[in-house]
Amino acid sequence: MTENPFEIKQLESLSEAAQAWHELRRNYGYEQIYQASEQALAGLALVATDCGPGPDHFVDIRQEQHINMFDLPTALFFKPSDKFGEVYGIFSGWFRVPAGYQYLGKNYRSLEHAYQASKFMRTSPALAQEIHEAKYPIKAKLIGRKEDNLPLIRTDWDEMKEMAMLAPAIAILHQHAPIRELLLSTGDAAIVEDTYGDPYWGRGPDFQGLNGLGRTWMMAREIIRLEKGVEVIQSICPHIA
Repeated sequence: MTENPFEIKQLESLSEAAQAWHELRRNYGYEQIYQASEQALAGLALVATDCGPGPDHFVDIRQEQHINMFDLPTALFFKPSDKFGEVYGIFSGWFRVPAGYQYLGKNYRSLEHAYQASKFMRTSPALAQEIHEAKYPIKAKLIGRKEDNLPLIRTDWDEMKEMAMLAPAIAILHQHAPIRELLLSTGDAAIVEDTYGDPYWGRGPDFQGLNGLGRTWMMAREIIRLEKGVEVIQSICPHIA
């Protein structure tokens, strides 16, 4: 087990936003979520080559109700489009939410839209609006990562970005019952973004990634179970907008 990179020991040295994130993690079992994610990634690494050729070993398995085929029940997702037939594809940040969802006074098309816009809500409202209006999630991402725009990203983004993913995820769950029901149907399974090209939000090329988006949905699941979604969004949004 690698050392938990999210463990924070000296709250007094952190910004208010980072302290808020620490409190949320403590209150909603993030340590257990982290450990389950690590265990799931280790298990996937062991069976990957038996399931299919790399780098996308589980492309066929993602089309099945597969959470109990691994030693640790695990739900995998990667591609959002219906044409790929993934059972849990709607957990992708690029999934275009039907009719969108209300978040911070706007109707967003995807989780990616809100996440990228959060980088600039305080520093460049015009840029945040441009992201909001982007037709596709990939366009929102490209605007948020455009080299000319990088200096405008809020300076505490590294402390903020996981909260900036969690809050709109909860908003989606509150407003879209089918997505909420699918998430709750995973029970206590680990949730893994089976993205080999992203070692932060996904499992990474060698299953050593942080699986940040998988953990986001696992934490959102616990918050929704406890009926604390509105409370959590209200605690996060003052640090974003």
